[in-house]
Amino acid sequence: MDTDRERHRARETANIICFIMHKSTGNKTHPMKKR
Repeated sequence: MDTDRERHRARETANIICFIMHKSTGNKTHPMKKR
């Protein structure tokens, strides 16, 4: 019954990866158009 926890952890990891990618690109604006 660790599906919820695993999903939450995966989401957190994805968020961190996205943050790092955005930081590396140097995009100060937040592209909301890209989903």
